[in-house]
Amino acid sequence: LLDQEIAESTTYFNNLDSLKKSLEEKLTVVQTYRGYIEERILWVRSISGDRTSLLSDLHDAQAWIRDSVSWKKAWTLTTAYLKANKAWFIVGSILVVVLWVMGVGSCKKLRLINDQVARFSTDSFGLSIRAFFLTIISSAPAAATLYICGWVLKQPEDQPAIALALSTGLLSASFFLFPLSFLRRMLRSCGLADSHFRWRVATMKPIRRNLRWFIPLIVPVVLLVTMIDQSDDEGINASFGRALFTLELIALAFFLHRVLRPNGPVLNRFIEEHKNGWVYRLRYVWHPIAVLPPLVFIALSWLGFHYTALQLQSRLEQSLVLALVLVVANGMMMRWLFIARRRVAVDDARRRRAQQAAAAEIASKATQGDSVQEPIQQVDADKVNLPSISSQTRQLFGAAISVAVVVGLFVIWAEAMPALRMLDRVQIWPNIRLINPAAETVGGPTLTTLNPGTTAAAVDTNGQSGITSAVPSPTNMIPSSSEKGPETSGPLTITVSDVGLSLVILISTWIAFRNIPGLIEIIVLQRLPLDAGSRYALSTVMRYLIAIIGVIVAFNSLGISWSKVQWLAAALTFGLAFGLQEIFANFVSGLIILAERPIRLGDTITVGGVTGTVTRIRMRATTIADWDRKELVIPNKTFITGDVINWSLSDPILRVKIPVGVSYSSDVDKVTSVLMSVAEKNSVVLKDPKPQVVFKEFGDSTLNFELRIFIPQIEYLIPVRHDLHIAIFKAFALSGIEIAFPQRDLHVRSIGDLSKLVERREDIPASEKPQ
Repeated sequence: LLDQEIAESTTYFNNLDSLKKSLEEKLTVVQTYRGYIEERILWVRSISGDRTSLLSDLHDAQAWIRDSVSWKKAWTLTTAYLKANKAWFIVGSILVVVLWVMGVGSCKKLRLINDQVARFSTDSFGLSIRAFFLTIISSAPAAATLYICGWVLKQPEDQPAIALALSTGLLSASFFLFPLSFLRRMLRSCGLADSHFRWRVATMKPIRRNLRWFIPLIVPVVLLVTMIDQSDDEGINASFGRALFTLELIALAFFLHRVLRPNGPVLNRFIEEHKNGWVYRLRYVWHPIAVLPPLVFIALSWLGFHYTALQLQSRLEQSLVLALVLVVANGMMMRWLFIARRRVAVDDARRRRAQQAAAAEIASKATQGDSVQEPIQQVDADKVNLPSISSQTRQLFGAAISVAVVVGLFVIWAEAMPALRMLDRVQIWPNIRLINPAAETVGGPTLTTLNPGTTAAAVDTNGQSGITSAVPSPTNMIPSSSEKGPETSGPLTITVSDVGLSLVILISTWIAFRNIPGLIEIIVLQRLPLDAGSRYALSTVMRYLIAIIGVIVAFNSLGISWSKVQWLAAALTFGLAFGLQEIFANFVSGLIILAERPIRLGDTITVGGVTGTVTRIRMRATTIADWDRKELVIPNKTFITGDVINWSLSDPILRVKIPVGVSYSSDVDKVTSVLMSVAEKNSVVLKDPKPQVVFKEFGDSTLNFELRIFIPQIEYLIPVRHDLHIAIFKAFALSGIEIAFPQRDLHVRSIGDLSKLVERREDIPASEKPQ
């Protein structure tokens, strides 16, 4: 028995091992087929190209929708399910009722919140959060009702197809209705956009007015289109489905046009205020890009690519919802920043008022109440001049929004990305042609249908439909040019997908070049023990690296690797080094400045007789702002090969010398003590190193003293000189010390007979003598 058990166990183990290998092979084939389908599904007609709408199709659609037997069965199954799950039915009903009740009273609560927001003493970011959730609650009842009805219809087993289609339509309509309802309630007079985001009334009214007709029209159409798409009849989709789909997209395109037109009331003022920006310059580019996709989807649907149009339309709507989410998120972040900045400004104003009150009280005690106090200026909290939002915080928010856009769009469109691999078959270099994958027609089962009940359709290399295409064997896959390694022999071939991928990489590089260094600086570098110059140098070097890596990757995606262009790059570099040697010298000098850092951002330097503050360090030149606020652009080579004085390179402390000349009759000890007293009373003068008074020399008519002090930064140089000159003059006057001036003796050698001039003076009548 044991021997028999061992033999059977061995056989069983061998069978399991064989089954495992078979399953692994099957999984590999399934994944290959799945990739094949995902790559081609959007390029296959779901409706025959010559299929036209017929009256019989409309009759079939009406009969399918009005099938009383199916509806009776669906009603019986649904009611039976609700009776078997009474607890869930009661909870769902209570939830819907609560949402409707809370939605009715939300507007009144929002008005109370707005009254608190209007007053500085009661305003806070928590009110905006409450208003946000109240807006969500007030937008949810209708969408929640549709969702619960759709969910309930989907639960019973053996539910008829018409009921399942209605369930899917209700779920889709609920997802479409909620963001539109949220947008409409956000734009109310007591909503988030008005009281919290401070949007203009001229911007909100047109959107709210267009939503009044758009929501009642689009939601039922979306329900019917989704419901009909679930049917198995190609005729219903070709007639009734495509007609409703066309109506839906026309309404969407018209709504987008009314809202996003450059000369419309929504964006007109914003575009006028930003005429120097890209939004104004490209207004005739981004507007068609926003409006034309729905019309393109209509054309695709009527050409037979109805399934493709539905998928793209769904992702377009999800992208619009993403845009709404990001707009709300940006508004909430700006609202938080506004409140934080206002709190800081008001606290600073109150602190200044307290200091003024303390100074007035000290002055009153010093004069024993005889002098009249100046009235203390009261602070109006609602009229405080708020500081502008810092550029770093704006950059952080902008970077966060950009990253969210990229990630969100990738998640939304990721499922449609495999279809773009078909673009590998369209070659544009060295000649334009359509690659014919002949090897893919060998072996494998055929792709018969896309959906149960639809006509088998596929696309051959000429784009014709109605021909069944063979699914390729995994071993017969032909790699595209983008999949070829750098060592692949043969001529360079570039396809449409290669060009598109390189453009995406370049755009991503530009976004990273603009935002990632600033984001890292705010999140990471500012937390490290680095000064502003070090952070700027690291951010600039990071920008260069991002740009270089992005360009290399973009060219590599086109098949232009470094091994193919290194000799050209070497020759080009050699020629440019001689022809543009000054440009190259400035570029290399800029890299040396960022690495060695003889000058840094914010340093005060003197170069070529010009003194100013370093404001920008670029690849070719450095910008210096002098004391007259003039910007001087100096080539980087000057800082490496010329003489540069950096007033704040390693030590910002500076010594200031104040020369003073007193008369020979002055008491030198008294002069020394007065100068030391003046220096010690000045709040800017450093105590360590201590001030010093030096009796330098005996002048022609003065005793020359010099007051030497130290200041913390060069910014105090001119103010300290001014204050010390005034203080020394007043202190010398109180102490009776005479500030000497040069003495001159006049020797007249020959000027004629002076006695005659005196006589002539005496002969002149008194009335004619000059006074």
